[in-house]
Amino acid sequence: MRDVIVKVHQRCNLACTYCYVYQHEDQSWHDRPAVMPAETWQATVAKLRRHVRQHQMPALRGILHGGEP
Repeated sequence: MRDVIVKVHQRCNLACTYCYVYQHEDQSWHDRPAVMPAETWQATVAKLRRHVRQHQMPALRGILHGGEP
């Protein structure tokens, strides 16, 4: 593992009519937090830190994802 994508923001503000997440029957996204809670990102960083150290990696690329546009 050398690249990690972390989705930090849940919601999209475009509301496209064809969107399979926001415009269809499953509306369970309403119950999820809009932004990743601090405890979650802190635990993610700690776990990635342990992984890098355990495998003596010179680098790890982190990509933050989420929301539109």
